Amino acid sequence: MTATRIGTTGAGYLWYTCVMSVESPSITDADILAAVVAPQQPTMSAEAARFFLDLRFTQEQIEHMHALAEKNNMGTLTEGERADMESYARVGSFISLVQSKARLSLKRATDT
Repeated sequence: MTATRIGTTGAGYLWYTCVMSVESPSITDADILAAVVAPQQPTMSAEAARFFLDLRFTQEQIEHMHALAEKNNMGTLTEGERADMESYARVGSFISLVQSKARLSLKRATDT
């Protein structure tokens, strides 16, 4: 790995960018989740959409992500901490996909 950057969005969702010097897999977790969730298809009920839009990391989790980001920026992450960071990133990506679908579903419900 040649570079890693980690941070959170204003809503507290983790993101990170990883540039690898080895060949990347042909399909990523994010690719699989995007195909399964299909965020561009507004098929959620309004009740389900509101539920998913309320999902947030806890304050404790956000603080932990910030601590991981600091350690990552200093180059002092352990392998276990790197795994934690990657887990937060995967969960954040999943939440983002589901919330995209939820927003689109609610928009469709109010447009009809």
